[in-house]
Amino acid sequence: MNAVLLRFRSIFRAAVRRFPVPILLALPLLLLLQRTAYAQSANLDQGSNDKATTPLNPVSWINGNLNANMAHFLEGYSVPYRAVLEGLVVNQTYTLVIGFDVRNSSKHALDYLTHFQRLSPHNVFSHGQETVNPLLSAPQPASYFTTTDVFTIPAPSSTGSPVAGQPATSFNALPAGEKQFTGYNADITNITYASQGSLTAANSETVVNITFTALKATAILAWGAHIASIIDWGKDPVTGEPNSASAINGSPYHMRLKKWIINGADVNIGNQDRSLKTDAVFIPPTCSVAGPANACVQTTKLAYTATVDDSTGITYAWSIIGANTANAKIVNPALGTITVIPIGTAFTFGSFNLRLIVTRDGLKDTCYLASHDTPGTTVNIYNVDVNAGSDQTITNLDTAHLSASITGGDGTYIFTWTPVTGLSNPNVNNPDFIPPSTGVFQFIVKGDDGNCQDFDTVAITVNQHATAPCGITGPSPVCPGSQNQYTGPAPALVGSYLWSVTGDGTVSGLNNTQNVLINAANNCGSYQLRLIVSTPDGKRKDTCYQTVLVKDSIKPVLTGQVSDANVACTKDVPAAPVIGVTDNCTAGLTVQTSTTVSDSTCVNKYKITRKWWAVDLCGNKSDTLKQVITVNDNIKPVITANFNNTVNVQCLKDVPAAPTPTATDNCSNGNIAPVYSEKGSGSACDSTITRKWVFADACGNSDSVSQVINIKDDIKP
Repeated sequence: MNAVLLRFRSIFRAAVRRFPVPILLALPLLLLLQRTAYAQSANLDQGSNDKATTPLNPVSWINGNLNANMAHFLEGYSVPYRAVLEGLVVNQTYTLVIGFDVRNSSKHALDYLTHFQRLSPHNVFSHGQETVNPLLSAPQPASYFTTTDVFTIPAPSSTGSPVAGQPATSFNALPAGEKQFTGYNADITNITYASQGSLTAANSETVVNITFTALKATAILAWGAHIASIIDWGKDPVTGEPNSASAINGSPYHMRLKKWIINGADVNIGNQDRSLKTDAVFIPPTCSVAGPANACVQTTKLAYTATVDDSTGITYAWSIIGANTANAKIVNPALGTITVIPIGTAFTFGSFNLRLIVTRDGLKDTCYLASHDTPGTTVNIYNVDVNAGSDQTITNLDTAHLSASITGGDGTYIFTWTPVTGLSNPNVNNPDFIPPSTGVFQFIVKGDDGNCQDFDTVAITVNQHATAPCGITGPSPVCPGSQNQYTGPAPALVGSYLWSVTGDGTVSGLNNTQNVLINAANNCGSYQLRLIVSTPDGKRKDTCYQTVLVKDSIKPVLTGQVSDANVACTKDVPAAPVIGVTDNCTAGLTVQTSTTVSDSTCVNKYKITRKWWAVDLCGNKSDTLKQVITVNDNIKPVITANFNNTVNVQCLKDVPAAPTPTATDNCSNGNIAPVYSEKGSGSACDSTITRKWVFADACGNSDSVSQVINIKDDIKP
């Protein structure tokens, strides 16, 4: 059919160009053909749930307008609508254009599109919400509608809104299922805003395009329209009037089918405007209850305040529900703010729940403490019990760790300790106490959970910390150059040792044990030992000193025998005797000697004086040993002459060769060379030759031997 229409349009345009005729003559024919080609129809219905006193469930569909005799809605509900579409071409794509008034008479009317089922909460009308069935009383039985499609409605714009974020904030707060447009026998492919009405104009309309593909000849589209609420739009700050349309007279809520768009062409849809009168829309009272959820058993009264949307015409009805184990009662239950007091003299440990019913124009709202769900927040009457912990005994060098605890209450506690002296933080449950002195310190802790408080006391006894025993045992005086051990207190009594020394001594080895070795200097003087010890817990130290003299007043004693000696020769001088030494302090002790020679006239005639002595490190000198050795050689050499002392010969030729006498000496090794002399020449026949050998030692001791040779020739030829 559409193809036929398009073909006709093409032929019609060509004919007009070739055969000019008045266009008015051709238009009736074109309109007739268009009506024949687009045989679809649309009817807009809105859901009627009848009066609140005679509710209709499920809602019925009215192809007309609604008033208080046909509907009862609250602001914030969505008016249910459906469009019954008939004569559709299967698989043909259609766009249904709808419009609704967002503003009417300078008030907010219908804010945005929603799902068709939005009539909750409904308890203000004293009955449950009605069910909306878009297929009820449809042109075809429900079994005819074999497919159901949903499409998410796009969020409305808040541009230029007098209330920041609205109506988008309200729309976005809806559950996902309440933002869906529904199609039966229709495949919805798109929903767009053709235009969005001004949010400040006196009257404005939002236009929406719903594009779908027909799956059968009859289809139904179903949706809702959100009734503007005073909760979202508030009141006029000058007049106090609600900014929502229910506050005016008339029928400000309009929904209309505007046109079809088929194959890009606009197609008239007829007069399809449905309105809702304000007398069918109510502003329900809303309430909330605020006040303490926890209170101390010592509390004498509690105040609870109701907050309502508008107090004009409101009545209050407070009551205690459930088990009233706290023994509570309401003083005047018809006021907006009530006082709850104990039955009798005091509350008891327990709880109660509050309920408030507010009524305005026959509409009610029920709320509970901090909730709209029964039974609301339970009010607990309780007490707190503070325990400051056990008393403690410490020393003045210790830290006491306090620890308070609370039972009861809501678990959020504030602690306060007094006095604050010595406390690390007086506002925590577990401060540390560092004592400023000895004595007994008493602290009071207050525990507070914001409602209840309790006090407890703890005592800290501070004693003087024991000192570390410090003492040094060891020798004094000591010898120079000696090594000496000094001892501190027993390890069971102290925690640490630290030795040091000043003066004429040095530490040998470790300096952090009970014993220490000190090397005395090689001179007289003194040194001072210092020992620092701590208590076994390391918290207190003590220092002690000992002055040690490095001293020696006893002179050394030489050992060994010496005697004077007289000898003839140097070679007979006796070796020096071995002389030892003893002393009470032996370090650095040696025997010193000296040897002097005097009266020396020759090599074997002199005196030797030997001396021995010792000096210790403190300068004490021993007695001196002395030995004098006299060397005196007065013995002449001993001559050996194995020849005749007198020789007589006839002739000169008979004179014998000179013999070689020898001599030895007591002080010489080997023979002594003589001094030889000879007198007479023996040149005459009657003459004498005298030979003489003189032997002398080094010291001038001498002897001689002579030989006389007489030459006398008394024999005749």
